[in-house]
Amino acid sequence: MEKKSILVVDDDIAHRTMLRILLEWEYEISEADCGSMAIEKVQQTHYDLVLMDVCMPEISGIEALDKIKVLSPEMPILMMTAYSSNETASKAIEKGAYGYLTKPFDFENLRQTILSA
Repeated sequence: MEKKSILVVDDDIAHRTMLRILLEWEYEISEADCGSMAIEKVQQTHYDLVLMDVCMPEISGIEALDKIKVLSPEMPILMMTAYSSNETASKAIEKGAYGYLTKPFDFENLRQTILSA
């Protein structure tokens, strides 16, 4: 059976590496270090899920979410941030994010959210 694919988008290389190590045994993992690279990758490849940081330089996760939803409206996008705020969470959900996780997150909660997405 072919592994499902996840695009991990985070400007923090340590966080991307940790997520890849935690998830690669179960999923095919690709990485992007900024919102514009994420948009480019989604234009070229279909992913089963995008796991994207909210706070990134240049293009924020919310802006990238907007653009990715235009390119691929059915693609589930999970937003993640270390700076949780109800305003950001509701903006992400309003713009089509599947869900919103706060860093550092509980791995089991992350796994269950990915499975349900």
